[in-house]
Amino acid sequence: MSTFTIDDLPNEILEYIFHLLPPYEDIRRCMAVNKKWNGIAKHVIPRVKQGFSDAITTQNVTWETYNSKRINIGKRYAHSACRHRDSMYIFGGFTSSYSSFNDLWKLNLSTRTWSRISVEGKCPVPKAGATMVTYGDKLILFGGLLPPMHGILHQNRHLSNHIHIYDIIANKWNELTISNDVYIPGLSGHSSTVHNNKMIVFGGLEKQLSVNDVYSLDLSNMNWKQEIINCEKPSPRYGQSQIFMDENHLMIMGGITNEPFIVFDDAWLLNMTDECWWWRKVDLGIHSPLIKTVWCHPVCKVNKHIIIFKPTIGNAGMYADWFPVPFSRCSSAIRPIKPQEMNLNGKRGILNRVMSNECESQEKNKPKKFFGSKGMREFLPLNAFKTSVIEIHAMDTSHLLTEARLSYVRSKFRPLNCPTDTILYSIIEGNGELIMFGGIQRDIINYDDGSEEIEIHIVNSLHIVKVKRKII
Repeated sequence: MSTFTIDDLPNEILEYIFHLLPPYEDIRRCMAVNKKWNGIAKHVIPRVKQGFSDAITTQNVTWETYNSKRINIGKRYAHSACRHRDSMYIFGGFTSSYSSFNDLWKLNLSTRTWSRISVEGKCPVPKAGATMVTYGDKLILFGGLLPPMHGILHQNRHLSNHIHIYDIIANKWNELTISNDVYIPGLSGHSSTVHNNKMIVFGGLEKQLSVNDVYSLDLSNMNWKQEIINCEKPSPRYGQSQIFMDENHLMIMGGITNEPFIVFDDAWLLNMTDECWWWRKVDLGIHSPLIKTVWCHPVCKVNKHIIIFKPTIGNAGMYADWFPVPFSRCSSAIRPIKPQEMNLNGKRGILNRVMSNECESQEKNKPKKFFGSKGMREFLPLNAFKTSVIEIHAMDTSHLLTEARLSYVRSKFRPLNCPTDTILYSIIEGNGELIMFGGIQRDIINYDDGSEEIEIHIVNSLHIVKVKRKII
């Protein structure tokens, strides 16, 4: 009687089986089994990436959600995130009680399991709104916003200009000592990417005001430099997305500014080819409104496409009331946060606010206000709406570097299992997938007596965007 083994399967069947494995360490282990497996497995990850790129531009994808019951990382928003090989790293972020974290977590992208890293060295202080980028086997953390002391909201907040470097191999934090005398202000809500061994930083909040400065940190000698760009440039802003295009080009999209409060719907390309850097405004055609929610919906790049996340209902203005700050003009509109609902150490993440009938009638036709980076700001009325979910849009960058133009890609399908609209999350690209974590969600509950209860949730949900699985 002949013996049948897995090696007797046709190559097409083996390749299909390999495609079902997580496209990380598991595939590399398959490559080490024998020559046949190596020949098949080494093509899997490139094909998975290309297949995902083709699928997400047409929205032929599905969402997988891992809720908080299976996750032990604290609930947070405005945290820092980046990917190193087969892991995603998360640092800091705000809680619903407006305190912040300084913990470092690692998500194993193969097993979808979290582990908190016990780190040696001088750890960063708790903060949010910082940037974290990968450079070799190191994570570089810069800037950030420290919350008011003792939770007193009217106190001035501190903006950090510190740089901490986490050495993944040594498992140690080091605070960087700047080698030169260039002054770098404290920043939050800025953006950064790495090009030609330099970390390029743009914009952010400086001393409660938006800026549009460009700084570069030479990672070979740790010297800062402020880049002088004498041409038309983006307006001062924070909350924008910064996208690596190639070693000599980056693009920024969206953002907001204060004094007055403006939501931007533009994109700019920075050319760093020569000694004199210069900005060029990107032509978005009729699709610039897509960019208006980028300040609270970070975007990412997949192959030659920019992936934009947008709510199915509502607009950029509605997010003013999402921020979990217990402040309102009408004192009766506030329900005190229950002690057990305080998000201390990330255990809970919910903030309730109830609008009474009396208060609601007074404010029905008045502009909403919210507590932002500098006191109260006028904003548009917030209309009641049904639950909104996240939808995906794609823009083609084929003509970006030559013509400074993005083209909208029309979808052919509707994604499956889309999650509830979330803001101030993190999003990174994996191998043939996108990984979204954390953020703020909002629920509106209407009662028979006409009253309304608003619940703002800080979440630690993990959402994965993947290609719909094929059946053979």
